Amino acid sequence: MGGPLTAAGGRGDGGAKAVEPLRPPPPPDPKTMARWYQLEALERAVRGNTLAFLETGSGKTLIAVMLLRAYAHRVRRPDSRRFAVFLVPTVVLVGQQARARVVEQHTDLVVKQFCGEMGVDFWDAATWRSQLEDGEVLVMTPQILLDNLRHSFFRLQDIALLIFDECHHARGNTPYACIFKEFYHPQLNSSASDPLPRIFGMSASLIYSKDLNPHNYSKQISEIENLMNSKHIEALDRKLHGSSLENAKQRISKLHHTFVYCLYNLGVWLAAKAAEVQSYEENSLSFWGETLDKNVEGFIRNYSEEVHRELSCFLKNADSQDGILTPKVHCLIRTLLQYRYFKPLPRFDIDKASGTCTLHLPKSSPVQTTVNVEGEGSILKETVCLKACQELHAIGALTDSLLPELDVPCDEEPDIVVENKIEQPSYFPEEFVDNWRSFSRLGIYYCYKISLEGCPKTASPTDILLALKCDLGSDFTSSSFKLPGGQDNASVTMKYVGIIHLNQEQVIIARRFQTTILSFLIGDDHLEVSNGIKYFHEMQVPIGVVYLLLPLVSGRIDWCSMKFSSSPIYEANNKHMTHCHSCKDIDLLQTKDGPFCRCILKNSIVCTPHNNIFYVISGFLDLDANSCLPQHDGTVVTYKDYFKTRHGLTLTFENQPLLAGSKHVKVRNFLHNCYSKKEKEPGDRYSVELPPELCRIIMSPVSANNLHIFSYVPSIMFRIQCMLLSVKLKVQLGPTVQQFDVPILEALTTKKCQEEFSQESLETLGDSFLKYVTTRHLFSEYRLQHEGILTKMKKNLISNAALCQLACSSNLVGYIHAEEFNPRDWIIPCLDYDERGNKKISFLAPNGMYSQRKMSIKSKRIADSVEALIGAYLSTAGEKAAFLLMKSLGMNIEFHTEIPVERKISMKAEEFINVRSLEGMLGYKFNDSLLLLEALTHGSYQTSGPTSCYQRLEFLGDAILDHLFTEYYYSKYPDLSMGQNVDLSSLEIVAGDSKRRNPKTTK
Repeated sequence: MGGPLTAAGGRGDGGAKAVEPLRPPPPPDPKTMARWYQLEALERAVRGNTLAFLETGSGKTLIAVMLLRAYAHRVRRPDSRRFAVFLVPTVVLVGQQARARVVEQHTDLVVKQFCGEMGVDFWDAATWRSQLEDGEVLVMTPQILLDNLRHSFFRLQDIALLIFDECHHARGNTPYACIFKEFYHPQLNSSASDPLPRIFGMSASLIYSKDLNPHNYSKQISEIENLMNSKHIEALDRKLHGSSLENAKQRISKLHHTFVYCLYNLGVWLAAKAAEVQSYEENSLSFWGETLDKNVEGFIRNYSEEVHRELSCFLKNADSQDGILTPKVHCLIRTLLQYRYFKPLPRFDIDKASGTCTLHLPKSSPVQTTVNVEGEGSILKETVCLKACQELHAIGALTDSLLPELDVPCDEEPDIVVENKIEQPSYFPEEFVDNWRSFSRLGIYYCYKISLEGCPKTASPTDILLALKCDLGSDFTSSSFKLPGGQDNASVTMKYVGIIHLNQEQVIIARRFQTTILSFLIGDDHLEVSNGIKYFHEMQVPIGVVYLLLPLVSGRIDWCSMKFSSSPIYEANNKHMTHCHSCKDIDLLQTKDGPFCRCILKNSIVCTPHNNIFYVISGFLDLDANSCLPQHDGTVVTYKDYFKTRHGLTLTFENQPLLAGSKHVKVRNFLHNCYSKKEKEPGDRYSVELPPELCRIIMSPVSANNLHIFSYVPSIMFRIQCMLLSVKLKVQLGPTVQQFDVPILEALTTKKCQEEFSQESLETLGDSFLKYVTTRHLFSEYRLQHEGILTKMKKNLISNAALCQLACSSNLVGYIHAEEFNPRDWIIPCLDYDERGNKKISFLAPNGMYSQRKMSIKSKRIADSVEALIGAYLSTAGEKAAFLLMKSLGMNIEFHTEIPVERKISMKAEEFINVRSLEGMLGYKFNDSLLLLEALTHGSYQTSGPTSCYQRLEFLGDAILDHLFTEYYYSKYPDLSMGQNVDLSSLEIVAGDSKRRNPKTTK
């Protein structure tokens, strides 16, 4: 079953001490609001085990909370390994505010709740340990605690404080009673020194049976005291009697003065209403969710009800209206009736004498004129409403079914849409894909020189020549990019250098070289690397990743190194590669695969099969198998004894010199922007001494420069791959902006990639422009719709779900770079298949693209990429190009340069506002001054006028203001995230408003 649980795990040996998280400020001390008898109960509970017998409403929960605060230092993490347990008899009470929530809100302790619905019956020790790692107060039913004690998941000594709510249930064989019978008393009576928890029980009645003879009360109380090893506190009824009476007198006196004030200043009717409110039972609840004093509160309600009955009886029998409302209240009502701002509802003016009715529609209504009818008095309202519906239908505001006309669906977007993940293919550039057999026979190849700069690891400048089947286009004539994951700000320059002629034999040599060295750098398993290389040489893949990476020395292809190092010298049946052609003095050393000359072993890559580790050999040592090897404990053994003892290997060629080896360079993501220069790099401290007879040669010779620069190849080629896809997408989106350098790659790179740039800033810019254009479109197209409908329309047009659908329909998702680059998933040219011969590259017939793999991406991330693309086009090619991009994606909107305004009423704005004064304040002269009037008209303004309210203009102005600030801050701070941009915009608006209000405070 495993050992008992503790509340907090210990630190591991040698681990750094964790920094304790900052706790929130402590809540107010409940002692400041506690009554004297609650403080007395707390004092007794701190001194010893206590049963609190207090009536309902007397604040037992407050006592428990204060006791928990008193024991906080014994259960607080990480200093303590103990915890407190709060037991409640029913599941409902576990989550009730008077239990778990009250404890959590009024202490700074971490509260955990447990009930059977959580499946705790099936939890094992490990699950409980993880759940209780940071718990300080555990609220649960007694059965859960009993089961955990029986399973040894909990121990009583781990519990510092044990609280029993409704402790009168501790009888017979109930869980309350079993906890004491099976665990508490056996430990109490044992000789063990383990601490027992402090017991605190509380109940309104210590006697469970209602029909118990009063003479047996003391016997029952004594039994529960003995069972819980506690002393009970009396009910304190008589002691509370005096304070309750004084409290009632004070409150009734205050209510009397309040009711008298209402009678003289407000009138009888409002005084009766005040008494009615005070008679409600919910007004007697305290801060803790329990009644303050049952008897006092009942008496107060009875008094208020009696006052309400007397005043209501007076109102029924009153002969006149005098005194019902005072003159002050009458004056206030008349003023409010004349006030022109109230809830914007239709208003009827009915003249029964003349049989006419005038309907005033709200300012947000599409019909701005009043509607007048004449007719029979009993149906005047129905007649004027019918005429208003006819006018609304005539202008298209209502359908034939007399419902609001909504051309665009306005359903709310489900929140779950943004969390959905979509399976989409990840595109691969076609320039890197071909049939290997046909590629090797091309003869002519297009070459690009890749230079790694700013890297001190290389002893001399080393470049790589990238040979391809086709030209990459004008975008790659000369380009460069940084490798933030490299040391000392390494960068890559790529330049087109023309075409080159290669025969098939040269292609095979180059292919074998790059396959071997890249497999060695990326793979860790010798058998996997060797089998992969050998498997490829036996297979002819129909289609795959095709390009050559040729090392350059002094501007020339290093064929000599490639030819020898790519030969299968590690195969035992090869008899022709025991030494290089330039070697004059052959000095053979025995290896795992037979004898090889020193010239082969020097500057080679070997593998030791006994531990399956690769090493780079730099030379020979003046040591042999009989040389001494110092140990960590100060002893000295020979290399021969060491390998025999440690690995069980017998060295037979004792006089052979040992090889100087080191672990090879690890391939990692050099595009990662968060790489620390303090990270350890392989160096001399990893050097080892290797007997030649234990080594299997993988490659020879291999220069340190080639190893180092080829360790960068996966990151370099992945960036070039992304750049090619960006150019492809730029062509796909249309020829409009081909002359602009649009940062498409930045727009397609998510923040999760952890590279030097991401789409965040462009997403912020594109999001504001998308909202701006959509707002202008809806404002112009739907002139009869109010701001609420327009807002819903806009939400549906530019929601994450809508943008995701547009991207999927336009085949954009495969271009998105959504995950951090992993070099181990990078496809090595000519090894783009698994051991079963399954291809890693597939052709997608519908859109003519190649796919590397399936990727799972959230719909919100897709929508963010669409917004970032819009921002990329806007920042480089302007608003028109960004709008054309939106149209090409399938958005059915128009870019309105002018917004016409139709006026059915010819009135002058000067009749309502001082236009000249306002224009002077704004520093702008309006061609249509009625727009100024509309912008200043609130929706609750009921007087007839020539314009509607400002809601539609607010809808438009909000989008314009957001776009202007976003564009300004993007141009000034292009690296700002969306959250930072919004914060700055908000501060700017607040600051501008402050300057207008307090012009003297600004310089």
